[in-house]
Amino acid sequence: MQNVSLGEVMTPIRNVHFRGWRVSLKLEYVLPTGSYKDRGIAVCMTHLKALGVKKISEDSSGNAGASTAAYAAAAGIQAGIYVPEGTSPAKLGQIAVYGAELNEVAGTRSVSAKRAQDVPEGCRYIGHSWNPFFACGIKTIAYEIAEQTNWSPPDWIATPLGGGSLVLGLIDGFEELLSAGYIQKSPRILAVQSEACAPIYRAWIRDSYDVKPVTPQSTYAEGVALPSPARGSQILESIRRNNGIVAAVNDEDLLSSWKNMAHLGYLIEPTSAVAVAGAWQARQRNQIGQGEDVLIVLTGNGLKTKPALLEGMISSKL
Repeated sequence: MQNVSLGEVMTPIRNVHFRGWRVSLKLEYVLPTGSYKDRGIAVCMTHLKALGVKKISEDSSGNAGASTAAYAAAAGIQAGIYVPEGTSPAKLGQIAVYGAELNEVAGTRSVSAKRAQDVPEGCRYIGHSWNPFFACGIKTIAYEIAEQTNWSPPDWIATPLGGGSLVLGLIDGFEELLSAGYIQKSPRILAVQSEACAPIYRAWIRDSYDVKPVTPQSTYAEGVALPSPARGSQILESIRRNNGIVAAVNDEDLLSSWKNMAHLGYLIEPTSAVAVAGAWQARQRNQIGQGEDVLIVLTGNGLKTKPALLEGMISSKL
């Protein structure tokens, strides 16, 4: 079987002082299409090509769609991508330029998912949110972090939380390494949502496993704005088993963290800044202890940011 690849690399870890606090950053945005989704989509597309699939569909808030479009092009597979209206034009442009059929759907991400699944015979729906091949690819981030930290991973890993694939990949990957004896402890996961669309956080604070759909409000963190995540209960079970935390931040804190990161030289997608703001919030609340090591996963490239936000920063001179 021939792998479908665009030249994925082991993404670097950098140490910085954010607001005087020393943290580590995992730069997932250096992957070929600018987001961590390439890890899972590369595995998915390799499997689909081996099966002889010729046409696929996928729903996305942008990054998974761009990744799917790129790897489908590399595999010689025709792709139809369904995204909610209002998705960042940079992501839409990525999807279109790779040659995929771009479908903007009125309504929420959940509506896009339903449209993507309503496909004719002969077209395979990927469904990355629950695709086992995608999940296997995402777990590689845990393996990398363990190797890069000399098999002594940090106390905490902070990550955005939307559909949960990254959270589950981190927890499952580290549990496998722990079981195999490669590491002595699993990092605790800090999974951060946007307050504008936080169904898993709401279940968390109710101490419930019942993730109820929410009505999403406007947010710059479009990548995690999933009002009804497919695996909400599983995500909560995994985070509790991990002794992790679910948090939520508002757009004001998100944008402040986003600008602070840019002033350190890291232009990240606003969705990535959710994890930065959540980590800072947890440290201020002493949920993350003094002296505990923290790694923040920067999931997407800042060049995918909506133009209105960048233009506003230019006009205000940051």
